[in-house]
Amino acid sequence: LPDLLNELMLLNPQTLYAVLMSTAAKTLLQFGRDPRWLGAEIGFYGMLHTWGQTLVLHPHVHFLVTGGGLREDGTWVSAPKGRKFLFPIGGLAQVFRGKFIAGLKKLYRQQALTLPPQSMAASGEVGWERFLDDVVNRRWVVYAKSPLKSAAKVVEYLGRYLHRTALSNRRLVAVEQGQVTFRYRDYRDGGKEKLLTLSANDFLRRFLLHVLPEGFH
Repeated sequence: LPDLLNELMLLNPQTLYAVLMSTAAKTLLQFGRDPRWLGAEIGFYGMLHTWGQTLVLHPHVHFLVTGGGLREDGTWVSAPKGRKFLFPIGGLAQVFRGKFIAGLKKLYRQQALTLPPQSMAASGEVGWERFLDDVVNRRWVVYAKSPLKSAAKVVEYLGRYLHRTALSNRRLVAVEQGQVTFRYRDYRDGGKEKLLTLSANDFLRRFLLHVLPEGFH
């Protein structure tokens, strides 16, 4: 999700993490059922992540998706040979964005959102629409990878996140003089491992952003 939504997500985690998961799932199902791409019911599971490597809020979902699906008659159809993708990522991003924004608008009409005080979103309907325009104009990223040689490895990797915290002990380097240093991977720099030092207060603030509401793990 665009970082412009971060404050809204923090104020409404129970509601908006559910919207994130459901709209992402509905987007995948819609593309799977579309005869242009597959015309079948696909299978998948998704894992909610709320953090990035430096513990800043970064809500996103990882999905493991079958390379085909079940037709209505119960037969299996695989993704067409020769096509380099299951679904087009540009189309996925647009549909996902549309569904998520529609979910926000519905919650706003129902007065079911806590809005950031003194923000554009909280300044009446005109301000809310301007806020949504800004969100829509941000880049919404959908990233897809080709099938890996071992699906079991992917399942194992994603499965670790079921009971994982935002930072493992092995990444902690030092706690001294009111500061915390930890390792992170900079994916904008080829995945290089680097060190980040924060004040203890800032470290705890970032870490506690990722305490999830009831029903999420």
